[in-house]
Amino acid sequence: MVKARSIDVSLKPKKAYDLVCFDLKKNKFQINDIVDLSPFEKDHAGIVITG
Repeated sequence: MVKARSIDVSLKPKKAYDLVCFDLKKNKFQINDIVDLSPFEKDHAGIVITG
């Protein structure tokens, strides 16, 4: 789970998700899906990975 505003309040949520995905890929994880949790949780996403 990613709370975009906890990463950087000045970034758009999509950019924060991209930063997390970049770090995950750098650590050899494969991104399977990114699920935006709006409207239930604003600026949150679930990232589905395989390691």
